[in-house]
Amino acid sequence: MQFVIAAILLVLQTPGILHQSGSVTGVVKNRQGIPIPDTRVVLTPSDGDGIGTIEGLAKSDAEGKFRIDNIPAGSYHLAVGPVDKLIYHPGVEDPGRATIVRVANGLVTSVPVMVLSLSRVTGRIIDAKSGTGRSIESFVFSSGIEIFKPAMHQDGSFSLLVPPGTYVVIGNDPAVVPFAEFLTVPDGPLDELEFSASRLPEVRGTVGNKWGHPIAVKSIFLRADPANTYVDSNMAAHNKTSPVDSNGSFAFSGVIPGKYTLEISTNGARTITQSIQVGTESLDVRMVVPFGEVTGQTVP
Repeated sequence: MQFVIAAILLVLQTPGILHQSGSVTGVVKNRQGIPIPDTRVVLTPSDGDGIGTIEGLAKSDAEGKFRIDNIPAGSYHLAVGPVDKLIYHPGVEDPGRATIVRVANGLVTSVPVMVLSLSRVTGRIIDAKSGTGRSIESFVFSSGIEIFKPAMHQDGSFSLLVPPGTYVVIGNDPAVVPFAEFLTVPDGPLDELEFSASRLPEVRGTVGNKWGHPIAVKSIFLRADPANTYVDSNMAAHNKTSPVDSNGSFAFSGVIPGKYTLEISTNGARTITQSIQVGTESLDVRMVVPFGEVTGQTVP
């Protein structure tokens, strides 16, 4: 037993076995001193031979702090952001002006605070009718070059850090009217924004004759107007078919605002149409089938 313990101690004391690497710690903040959480931090070789090589990476915590362990001894650049657009410590795009971070075996290297030109943006998405907060499926800030996705909560509140500039704020969800708004982010905090999300309206109505008697129709077709502009650019996806019950009633749910045509085919191979304009409120429509243009049996 003593022999085994002595052997282990000998191995641990052998040069090159113990403390084969070092660590790097630091903090990421914006120019207002606000910690930047959930930011990818990387180390890349500073000698130029390892361009595109990442020796270590970590993510900043809620206080903007990070720690990268198991880094071989050497000289590095500390950077944040995507590989094709790194920002180097202390906050420059040119690696030639970046801080040289020297890592030694068995030591922890603490770097000064890294300052990024990012502004804090906070706000909330609210339901247009109730005024209560709600989350949506897709919510992004687009600069035209980059897309930033805020952290969103169930109550509709959101927050993110972005460079100052002009953005298009785009909201999409299967249950709400898509929206897009321009927003200018200053060099500093921008708080308490509100974006209103309207639920998709319903188009409902009845089919009947000129005397108001319902007509038994197999189905009715809602055709999207080619002039409509949709975020998904898929016109056909917004065409809908609805059954018509014995009372001549029909309903289309989740209709995106725009121009549409309601269509009914008659026994005489004629199509009866009616143009409608759908807004953010549900729409009630009455379609009249002329006498003699019956598609089924008139309901007394």
